Amino acid sequence: MEWWRISKYDPAFRDANYVYQRNEWTGVTDIGRAFDGTTLEVNTYLATETAHVEAVRAFMADADVDVLTVTNFEPSSGIEFLKDCGLPDLADLSRRTEWLTDGVNLSGLALDETLRLLLRQVLWCRLVHSDRFVVDIDEYLYVSIGTVADSSRAIARTQELGLFVEKARDPST
Repeated sequence: MEWWRISKYDPAFRDANYVYQRNEWTGVTDIGRAFDGTTLEVNTYLATETAHVEAVRAFMADADVDVLTVTNFEPSSGIEFLKDCGLPDLADLSRRTEWLTDGVNLSGLALDETLRLLLRQVLWCRLVHSDRFVVDIDEYLYVSIGTVADSSRAIARTQELGLFVEKARDPST
């Protein structure tokens, strides 16, 4: 399986120890905070989040995968920490947390909403499709994808979305 890491962070700004050197926002709780003189607005955050969701979808398309299964589920400790962020979809996403558990198959809107919950660090799980496709979402909007399929179209699409794709390894090892 080949692994890729998707992020909003340009690898050109990493030092020799692979530490990112720019002062940038790293997640949903940064909404309203200023970074290098620019305040992170809700719309900017949501556009970046949507790009990450679309990137996962592009990799799924390359792998001919429509459904992902929840594994290694770690339940939500609550979504209340996001109430002051001004997110328009918070009520809908809150309902999604009520039925997520290991073994649930996700596609369509349910998958997209679960990806958003993971990107916002409301909960954690690994999303898999047999031994062909894996999605892990870590803090700071890092998305790791493992796939056995050729991902050249997905990589190009992800770059079109303004995100960066780097070769990676399985984050669980």
